[in-house]
Amino acid sequence: MDINTEIQNNLAVKIAKLALESTNYQAMYQSEVTKHNETKQRLARLQSVLDSNEDLKSLFEEEMNKGE
Repeated sequence: MDINTEIQNNLAVKIAKLALESTNYQAMYQSEVTKHNETKQRLARLQSVLDSNEDLKSLFEEEMNKGE
């Protein structure tokens, strides 16, 4: 195998590895974005419930203050 073919093969392997790594990070990022959005929705729902019930909101805040 001549030097140019070896260089091309080595570069092809490196590019493939980088592409795989990049794709892996993109998938992990997208998974975290999805989890983040789900958490935001759940927190918004919780806040909506608390905002609609002052007694529950007071009790919730009282319990939170106990933990601080």
